[in-house]
Amino acid sequence: MVNADQGLRELLGTHPRDLSARIHFMGALGEEDFLGGMAICDSVVFPYLEVGQSSSGPISQALELGCRIIASRTHTFLEFAEYHKDAVEFFDIGNHLELAERLIARRQFSPRQGLPEFNIETNKATYLLANGQLHQHDRVRRPVNIRHDEPVTG
Repeated sequence: MVNADQGLRELLGTHPRDLSARIHFMGALGEEDFLGGMAICDSVVFPYLEVGQSSSGPISQALELGCRIIASRTHTFLEFAEYHKDAVEFFDIGNHLELAERLIARRQFSPRQGLPEFNIETNKATYLLANGQLHQHDRVRRPVNIRHDEPVTG
């Protein structure tokens, strides 16, 4: 007979491989604490579903911190890995057994030294260049009325 006042732990007991002392849920963190938390982890896991996103800021941050990255095999992360060879380990979306095996396995890739080729500084330089060209272009270009039956000229 089960007593309704018993807690889940009393009902199920302790699992022989209980990891609860090693896993910490930290809630919503500020940027500095978030980055510090990623930096001290053995692995940083991105178990995203395929939702049509175009990017992930945290995976870029984890890469720049030199973290071991384990990500679900989404289109976004596969494309990210094209730019960052030997940096992302993958598991199939929703396959938590494969994820668990990946976590206990050795790293697939050696830790990277220094910043990746594409990093916050290269991104910033690209954005500034694009922004500068956009403003210069806007000053020179005049508005053009576009009609569907005429060729577009500028």
